[in-house]
Amino acid sequence: MSGKRILVIGSGQWQLHLIRTAKAHGLYVINTNLYEDSLGFRFADLGLAVDIYDKEGHLALAREYGVEAVTTDQIDIAVPTAAYVAEQLGLPGIGSRMAELFTNKVRMREFCAAHGTLQPAYFVCHSFEEAARAASSLGYPVIIKPTDNRSSRGVFKVGSEAELRAALPETLANSREPRFLVEQYIGGVELTVEGFKAGGGHVVLGCSRKEQFGHNTVLDLRLLYLKDDGTIPYDRLKKSHNRLVDATGLPFGITHAEYKYWNGDFYFIEFAARGGGANISSHIVPLVSGVDVTGTLIRAALGEQITEVTPLPQDKAATLEFLSLPPGRVKSVRGVEEIRAMPNVVDFGLAFREGDEIALPADGGSRAGHFIAYAESDAALAEVCERVRKTLSVDYE
Repeated sequence: MSGKRILVIGSGQWQLHLIRTAKAHGLYVINTNLYEDSLGFRFADLGLAVDIYDKEGHLALAREYGVEAVTTDQIDIAVPTAAYVAEQLGLPGIGSRMAELFTNKVRMREFCAAHGTLQPAYFVCHSFEEAARAASSLGYPVIIKPTDNRSSRGVFKVGSEAELRAALPETLANSREPRFLVEQYIGGVELTVEGFKAGGGHVVLGCSRKEQFGHNTVLDLRLLYLKDDGTIPYDRLKKSHNRLVDATGLPFGITHAEYKYWNGDFYFIEFAARGGGANISSHIVPLVSGVDVTGTLIRAALGEQITEVTPLPQDKAATLEFLSLPPGRVKSVRGVEEIRAMPNVVDFGLAFREGDEIALPADGGSRAGHFIAYAESDAALAEVCERVRKTLSVDYE
């Protein structure tokens, strides 16, 4: 691999592991993002300020620098651009049609309807009037969401026409299309499924159950990748999800999906042709499966035929937990270094500094911070998490 040039699209904190891994493989890393001071540029060989949505701009620079591989991870909006550039240059990729299926929620709904996959009833709408009729038909509460955004931006659970009217402008502002979805609200437990598609078929590498913030029931507070959760028939979910991804024709890559388990049934919510964000694919998946999906993704992007990935039996419980802090202006923060030194904490980050104003998060991008931890049992993991929460001390003015 030494000396080959790889284009990594996206340069936020969730792309750092991909950039570093590519460098560790001896690759020359060209990294792109909209801003000149993007975080990943510090770790790449070359950082270029290009809008992630700019497909032609990326294609031009890929040709200029003789790129031999193109990839991205943990960021939905980069998937279509990476697919387009690879397609135009004849490099390994998933193709533009597949990228649209895995990033456009209307296309997902249409595909699953055609393949008999259980999912929420839905309407594609273009206006408040259409949305109000759809919600009346489905029955409140309903979920409204953009067709093509990220980090739960513009996604709301609304319980009345008044709430729908108030929330819809934010949904429309976060959609790049002049349409949006109004969906049946599915109760029960929200789940995630992490996997990898290789030549021999899709393989599930881990499953989590989610818990949400109290003030926002569509915003994740924690994801628990438990060892001994006997309340969910995960084996049934894994088999059906493997069949679904294989049916799409996805050629290769990391996958992330969300389901609801309600009244004994699994309802498909969405899937993605990239790893789960907030370092799920880079940190948690290897912990619970023993599979280095980041390194495997890079090898596939370089043209290696990945025939199969084989997870080990899960011998650890792991979690991604976001910080739940009261609103206010931060005076001081203590305990950060102690948390980072904990042997069972593999990732910890704050999205604020002293003097910043903390507000209740409205979407995934506005959460106050996170940590990833693991333990040998579910009970031991709960103890680790409680220790982290007690060690972090935030004082307010």
